[in-house]
Amino acid sequence: MKKGPKKKGGRFIFWSLIMKRVAFFLLLFLIAFSAKRVAAAPPLALGDADVVPYRHWEFWLTYTYKEMEHEKSYKVPTFEVIYGLLPRLELGVEGTYIIEEAGGHTTKGLDSLVIQPKFLAMEEGKLWPAVATSFQFEVPTDEENNHLELSEKEWAAALAMQKHFGKTLAITQVKCFTDSAFVEKKWRYGIDIMHSLTENLQLVSEIYALNFAHADKRNELNFRLGFKYAFWEHAKVYFAAGRSFLAAEENRPLFESVGGLMLEF
Repeated sequence: MKKGPKKKGGRFIFWSLIMKRVAFFLLLFLIAFSAKRVAAAPPLALGDADVVPYRHWEFWLTYTYKEMEHEKSYKVPTFEVIYGLLPRLELGVEGTYIIEEAGGHTTKGLDSLVIQPKFLAMEEGKLWPAVATSFQFEVPTDEENNHLELSEKEWAAALAMQKHFGKTLAITQVKCFTDSAFVEKKWRYGIDIMHSLTENLQLVSEIYALNFAHADKRNELNFRLGFKYAFWEHAKVYFAAGRSFLAAEENRPLFESVGGLMLEF
């Protein structure tokens, strides 16, 4: 691993990466192509009620940085492929490469492998929201990120709802994560508000909570602010950043940012 300036360390690496990505996003932001509705998904933490159309593909390339009291992590990148398997049913496969820094020790490698089907149970109407359910299967890696630990697999069931109010879209989701014995481990829930400034540009905001059970982690209440921009009929860029509302200590984020590129076919 290359050594950076001793005094700046991880912070120097972080800001260098951020400046490069900001320049990339600004360049893409200046390119205006055909209009496209901007849907929900990354860079926010919660899931939505949209599904990929039947026999269509989506490819997501997402970069994430998270800084906590005594730890930093770089997901560089998370790559996700989603396919419209049936009408109203999509199947997503996701893999993440992660770099973690804690206590002067750095680990890097595959973080997890995730498979998730999602079903659109009800389409949005004039008086009711769209409703979707999903079921996630995740296989994490060992502490050194060397190999997958099938015995430590996790499951997560989720319910998402969303409703348009003019140019504003409201999304809420509740997701329960459990271990292989189906013993509750954590809940994630919150609300997203998205507002379309133009046909291609959408501002996004989010408040989400994490409640941990049977774990020594502290409960979280975090926020994110950002944007999505469709710069081509089949592509968009996105970025958001935020932190904990509560005291940023232990596992609560002092700062987190998410950005990337989505292509669809």
